Amino acid sequence: MIFMNTLIAVSIIAAVVILALVAVYLILTLVQLRRTAREAEEFLRSLNQDVKKIENLGEQISSVVSAFKNVPFLFKILGGAVSGLAGFVVSRFNLRKKDKKTDSSSSSCCNGEKD
Repeated sequence: MIFMNTLIAVSIIAAVVILALVAVYLILTLVQLRRTAREAEEFLRSLNQDVKKIENLGEQISSVVSAFKNVPFLFKILGGAVSGLAGFVVSRFNLRKKDKKTDSSSSSCCNGEKD
């Protein structure tokens, strides 16, 4: 009978020690979980601020793009103007070349002598 009482006492002490260890483990786990939740909240807060910055940037880009909505039409007009200007310059250059050829041919025929 004493053996049984001793065995019951040892079992109860072992159960209490195991319950105490489980309680300490659970407490440490909950403390770590609280730290992790706090860090996750801080990360999500900073992520939310970054998303707001990106949204503002997107709005700014959208406003710039909408301001330049008619740019292709403007480039078409400018392209036509530049093409016309280039054609004018080339035609003037060709005209001057032709004038120089006619001047040099008329002056070379008479070797500087007048009729």
